[in-house]
Amino acid sequence: MLDSRVLIEEGVSLWEEYMARSLQVKALWDTFSQPAPQPLADQLLAPRKYQDYLASSRYPEAFARTILHNSDVFGFIDHEETVHLITNLPTMARPDLEGIVGGCVRDRDNKKWPLPPDLEQLYRKQFYGELQSLDVYRSMCAYWNEHSHEEFQSNVDTYYEWLHRTEETMLARFRYAAEHGWGMIEICV
Repeated sequence: MLDSRVLIEEGVSLWEEYMARSLQVKALWDTFSQPAPQPLADQLLAPRKYQDYLASSRYPEAFARTILHNSDVFGFIDHEETVHLITNLPTMARPDLEGIVGGCVRDRDNKKWPLPPDLEQLYRKQFYGELQSLDVYRSMCAYWNEHSHEEFQSNVDTYYEWLHRTEETMLARFRYAAEHGWGMIEICV
């Protein structure tokens, strides 16, 4: 059975949750939701007009998929915003993320971590909604942290190590852009 961290879709959603871990961090990343600067938009939009682009409620949908080799353009930041982001972004954080809690619960199948009967029973019940499931999952993680601390913490650390490697890779790209006086463009392939 694959470790759940190997699945790329989970990695993307975990990264998105990490980018929104606080209002301050979310605000820094949200600068990408601004429209493109007119000179860049003019190149990407041709033959359409910049004013039509600005009138669109969803900037990414204004771009044809054929531009940038069938990719979607999702956002832009200019050079100053790039510098602002790398200067003000708190890094190497270890916030409490739902993706890590859920991942640890799934990883339990490989780890064989024990649970007391009451938590095992709650875990097995299928009628819980998302919030209640998350509460049960957090209780399970608290139990494992207390009773299988080293192995459990090592598993949690693996998630944060992946996030921090991803963060460092992203910031290296941002620093490179800033050093060259560039902004950044966000695309989805």
